[in-house]
Amino acid sequence: MPLPWAKKSTRAKNAESTTGVGRSGSSLIRKLPWIEAIGTALGVVTLHFVFHKDELAELFAIAGALVTLGRLGYTAELEKSIAELREPLDRIREYFDVSAQAHFAVFRDMLQVYGKITEAEFSRVKDGILADARSRLLDLANDKKSVVLPTTTYYGRLLPMIEKAIPPERIWALSMMRELEWTDSQPERNFIEFSKAAAQRGVPIDRVFVMGRDIVTIAVDNSAIKLHLHSEEPSKLRGFVVDEEVVRRDDEELHSKLGDGFIAFGERVALVDVFSGKSARGYVTMNPVEIARLQEVYDRLLILAEPLDFYIARRAREAEAARATGTIAAPAQLAGAIPTASRQITSGSPKPGPTGMA
Repeated sequence: MPLPWAKKSTRAKNAESTTGVGRSGSSLIRKLPWIEAIGTALGVVTLHFVFHKDELAELFAIAGALVTLGRLGYTAELEKSIAELREPLDRIREYFDVSAQAHFAVFRDMLQVYGKITEAEFSRVKDGILADARSRLLDLANDKKSVVLPTTTYYGRLLPMIEKAIPPERIWALSMMRELEWTDSQPERNFIEFSKAAAQRGVPIDRVFVMGRDIVTIAVDNSAIKLHLHSEEPSKLRGFVVDEEVVRRDDEELHSKLGDGFIAFGERVALVDVFSGKSARGYVTMNPVEIARLQEVYDRLLILAEPLDFYIARRAREAEAARATGTIAAPAQLAGAIPTASRQITSGSPKPGPTGMA
């Protein structure tokens, strides 16, 4: 729902290669005194034994020893200088590794706009804006959670994540069947199309619906929800249902943790729904503690859940029995769903385990 994702910039690679050259150059310089010492020894032997120039051999030996000693001192100083240079080079490399992930054009534009505000009366205002931006970035870095995003921004985060999802990543979600969910709005149509495409690519998508008893007729008529029937294609898109009244009755503490729903991508990231008035909003979280809490809620709901096919068929039978006995006037949609839902149920329909996997 990592992140673990950045590549090194070209300049970072250049910095790294420069450091590598320094290391190989240092190794060569360290060998030079030994090469000179061996060369001096060979020269002395040649002059003394081959040409019998004893005085010249002696002078050559003294000169070679001085050069070698001087080279050793020079090498020590040079290695010290290279070591001092390597640390800032490593820092530069780390800087460019980080800068590859940054949008410097944004910072440049921000500084330009900041510089254009020269009025003394706005000095504290513009500084306050920068302080607020810094505070929000710190919150994001420490809490691993965004602020609540408006509808367009929220879907702007969610849809590309579904589009990029590939196996073995799994998607697991909780839908509380709020009024703004599963509508015919363009964002919701895009959402279900992207989800369908991901399931066709082999990405398992398991969604738990928490439904009130008055919602089931809406679910029967909703084509997007019916895509989650286990007997429908794509088979990787599967729905499970928990009766909200049952959760409230059997586990009040779990019911208090349900919130407005969420969708999670593996154990990496989750988008948490926040419905306010007539707008669908939410926030992105990569906080491992919060994702673990969402996983706990999801796993506990699965204990009470049944496949969407089973739920619709059972409720249809109950409604038909009530109509037959005259107890209630069951909605026509629900009564008519009896033969359809019954045919859709397959023996041994798989149910995801504690981690949402089948």
